[in-house]
Amino acid sequence: MRRAAKRTSRIRARKRKIKEKLRKNKTQLAKRAYNQIKTEMRNKLTGGKPWSSLPLSTRQRIDTMISRRKPMFTRLVKQRTQKMSAQESQRLRKLSMRENVDYSYKYLTEKKQ
Repeated sequence: MRRAAKRTSRIRARKRKIKEKLRKNKTQLAKRAYNQIKTEMRNKLTGGKPWSSLPLSTRQRIDTMISRRKPMFTRLVKQRTQKMSAQESQRLRKLSMRENVDYSYKYLTEKKQ
């Protein structure tokens, strides 16, 4: 397992680099929006205390409160997707300014000697 991971590490790193420069689709943006809304809600319910410092019973209670509000979350996600797509285009703009990368398949399969 480790030997295979070592052998393919360069290819996986290169694919990861290329993938981070591609635009996220709607489902990925919606998932990111959902996670942002969930953390904001958690912060409101915890009163600003760090999540890891709370007791397990309190965390479970907060998670059940959040799970009851699923319909509200879906409505908020729909509202937030517009903002998320703007953030995504800003992220891509910042990346393109930083560097210009050749997305050729030749570089993915190339072995260094």
